[in-house]
Amino acid sequence: MRRILVSILFIIFPNIALSVSKGITGATFLKIDALPRPSGLGGGFSAIADDLSSLYYNPAGLARIKLPEGVTSGGKWIGESRFGIIGYCSPVAENSGFGASIFYLKTDKMPLYKDTTSSNPEGEFDATNLCIRFGCGIEISKDNYFGIVGGWINQRIEKEKSNSFFIDIGEIYRPWFLNKAQFSVVLQNIGRKIKFINEEDKFPSTLRVGICYEIVDSANVVCDFVKPIDYSWKVQCGIEWQVNDILTLRGGYNSQVFQDLGAGVTLGLGIMLSTFQFDYAYVPYDDLGDTHRFSFKTHFGKR
Repeated sequence: MRRILVSILFIIFPNIALSVSKGITGATFLKIDALPRPSGLGGGFSAIADDLSSLYYNPAGLARIKLPEGVTSGGKWIGESRFGIIGYCSPVAENSGFGASIFYLKTDKMPLYKDTTSSNPEGEFDATNLCIRFGCGIEISKDNYFGIVGGWINQRIEKEKSNSFFIDIGEIYRPWFLNKAQFSVVLQNIGRKIKFINEEDKFPSTLRVGICYEIVDSANVVCDFVKPIDYSWKVQCGIEWQVNDILTLRGGYNSQVFQDLGAGVTLGLGIMLSTFQFDYAYVPYDDLGDTHRFSFKTHFGKR
């Protein structure tokens, strides 16, 4: 099994492949910034969450959804792998909301190596990762929101499969004395060890602390300080500027990508036409190539 894991890490996460011998977390696909709006902000999103992306960054944001929305999203990941998301979220009452989504990541056939020093493959394999999330959020007091997400993941590498469960919990708070700022704290990917055959790996549990500040009526600066269980602190930050009723521009920075790969700057945009919205993000990974995220969103009702 370790030979398969080494192979897939070289294709999807080459910068951490050499950590296999020391042990890494499992379900690393949960770390992917897959949706274009947060990706365009460098992944700094937990304090501004207010749409389907809340399921992935801060479930407290589900309480701030104003209209029902359906989302389809996808993109090209590193190598020949691709990912996609389909989801729906809606307000339930004036101060609460819920959401559900399905995420998948699939690779094409890849060479199977014996270990990290092998140059000749022993064969080929493919892999598929699936994650289903359900979540809800509620305003527990004025400008104080709390949410929880439950998730199920299924991982398949060649003929081997594994199923696991996890939860996320999060909060967003706007202090009365600083009404242009919002603060957040999130615990992500809390679960028992993931088992493949006789091997066990920890979930990629993560602490996320964020801030959002409204610099003008149409622009927000966001920043998340993120501590994964298997990595040092990193910074994900960005700015979102709503140019007009149609166009929104985004830019961001991810310190881990910069430290590991020499890249880290992200760009994105959103186009709103009536009840339809298109979002795009460009996320380069230096020598590993450029990645792109797209999403199409439909709002059911008038904004």
